[in-house]
Parts: sequence; structure tokens; C-alpha cells
Amino acid sequence: MADRESLTTTSPFETMGLLGSLFFVASIGVVGMPPLSGFLGKLLILDAIRSHSFWYLLWALILGTSLLAIIGFSRSGSFVFWKGRQGNLTRIAPPTKSITVSLAAIFSLLFILVGLTVFSGWIVDYLDRVAEQITHSQGYVDAVVKPIVEGQN
Repeated sequence: MADRESLTTTSPFETMGLLGSLFFVASIGVVGMPPLSGFLGKLLILDAIRSHSFWYLLWALILGTSLLAIIGFSRSGSFVFWKGRQGNLTRIAPPTKSITVSLAAIFSLLFILVGLTVFSGWIVDYLDRVAEQITHSQGYVDAVVKPIVEGQN
């Protein structure tokens, strides 16, 4: 079992609820729970391995590790953000540039995560076309080599 000493709590502060909520939303995306893009990616992986002869073992592995990730994120999040909330809130100075920049970065990444979810159909179609071009490169080779060969004649 993991040693709880590797995670530490701090005294409660005013923005702890906000940071905990952001951790919660990011965790949902990372472990691949609906409705975010991690879930859609996981479905694409599960769909791709259906034709494998040992698909059920791979599904069990993927879904089992997802369950372990959910347990790990929920335990660490509750330990860091909610078990440290006992006591009075510590008054901290108004947000400084560093906390503002940090929150802007977090919100930007979460915005990108939501964007990947909203535009997932378009992104998957685009990546399918890219994969098709990579795996069938003869058209590219013909397009590059043919003009060179014709120019030598």
C-alpha cells in the first residue's frame, strides 16, 4: 500500500475549494470518465482492439487500470483537498500574479479538454485521414518521385 506520507496537506486557505474542484474536473478527464475527451479516446481504443483474438484481456486491462486511476485520484484528491480542511480558513493575500497565472494555465488546459470533447468528431476524422496517409504512403511517393523522373527525361 502506498505510503500516505508522500502526500501532505496544508492548512486550509480560501481558494482550496476552487483548486479542489479544478483537480476533480482534470481527474475526470485524465482517467477517461464521461463526458470528457478521455472517455471518447478510451472508447476508440476499445473499439480498435475488438478484432484482436485476446480482446477481452485487453479490455480488462484497460478498464482495470482506469478503475485503479479513479481510486488513486479520488483518494489523493480527498486527502489533499478535503482532509486538510479542518480548522479555520487561513486568510491569504489577494491573488498575486503567480496565482493568477497558475489559474489561467489551469483554466486554459481545461478549456482545451472541453474543446477536444466538443470537436472530437472532426478531430477523429482528421486523424483517421492522417493515419491513412501514413500507412499508405505510395501516393505520396508517386507525387514526389514522378515529377523528378519526368524532369530527367
